[in-house]
Amino acid sequence: MVSVIRDGKPGRERTLAYDILTDADSFGATDREVWPFLITDSDRSADVLVGVISTVNVGYSGGGTEAHFLDVIRLDAGDGPSLSTNPVVLSVPIGAVKMIRACFSEADIQKRRDVCHDEYRFAADIRLSHHGVVGLPEIEYASRATAFPATASLDQDSTQLPSLRDEDLVERVDERCSFDRIFRFDVANGRYEPDVRLPDCDDYLMP
Repeated sequence: MVSVIRDGKPGRERTLAYDILTDADSFGATDREVWPFLITDSDRSADVLVGVISTVNVGYSGGGTEAHFLDVIRLDAGDGPSLSTNPVVLSVPIGAVKMIRACFSEADIQKRRDVCHDEYRFAADIRLSHHGVVGLPEIEYASRATAFPATASLDQDSTQLPSLRDEDLVERVDERCSFDRIFRFDVANGRYEPDVRLPDCDDYLMP
């Protein structure tokens, strides 16, 4: 149950089935919490947007993955239960950390200069813009994806790569999954749509 209370009185509420948060569930989300922000229409008596953060945790030998997904839910104007068919208006990843073991022998440790994990990180920042205009605000979404060491690649077996050098012991920014987008609410389909389609960054997010 998602409920918004205003002036001490229950206002908007929505009972959500777990399978409604499709992006998170497709990766096997195991935990959920409330996003600590509330988005309102320029008219405070109109729609309210709340968020649910779903977390995926998967461990494996010598490493693991933790990924976080945000689903923004629209609660209709007026008191009582929300009646819209699909209340999820935005689904985006907001963070992930993946560690993959890269040392299996003493030779690997020397070759890797004691850096025995490849680390991949994805982080997204969300801001509101043009909140003073009529209707729901635009949402600014900025992501940054990195790999450490610089030679680490999710497409290659690190044990088959050359020995690490000094210049490799830094984070490398993945330009493909580091991007800025503006999401605008599309009244016709009842969802936020990006100004440019998002790239496929599932390799940072999936277990």
